[in-house]
Parts: sequence; C-alpha cells; structure tokens
Amino acid sequence: MCADDYCDVYNERGRKARKGHTCCACQETIRKGERYVVISSLFDGNWATDKQCLRCNTMLIGIAGHTGEPVVVTLDCGADPFEPGQVPELEYLAFVTREEMQAAV
Repeated sequence: MCADDYCDVYNERGRKARKGHTCCACQETIRKGERYVVISSLFDGNWATDKQCLRCNTMLIGIAGHTGEPVVVTLDCGADPFEPGQVPELEYLAFVTREEMQAAV
C-alpha cells in the first residue's frame, strides 16, 4: 500500500549494501556491508524507490500490522501508534543497536 491507497506495483526485497545509502525513514546511513530493504512502487503512473534500514522496516511493518493502515514512509508522522506503550512488541527497537539488528537477520 502507498500512503493512503494501493499501489499498482509494490515490491520489497532485501539487499546487502555495496556502498552507503540513506534510510528514507530515519535518515541514518546504511553502511556498506549492512542488510537493508529496497521498496519499489508504482503509484498513479509514478515509480518510487526507497531504501530502509532493517530497524525502520521492522517498525513500519509492525505498526502497519497493528493499525491495519498503511504507514507513511517517514517515522515522523505524529500518528498515535508511535506513542510509548501502543505497540509494545516493537518498543525494544528503540534500543537495538545497528549491529544487533544486522545479526538478527
């Protein structure tokens, strides 16, 4: 799904970075050698490609599953599910290090 409607094409795939990238959600650098997710979508005739670090991808999938609604790519949307205690199974991600997230894959 794309923001508030369904995409014509939506594809997620995991990759291992051959160079540095910027996560579209948290704006942190995805370092060379780290695993990340590439999301490609076609919506209203326009293609978009986003790269997400594993932590942000896990949070966004969990929040979408909890709310049943699509989640805007940036984590700074101000939606209620981000408040502490709303999605307890994801709270641990606030303290997971980059190395721990990479090792979990």
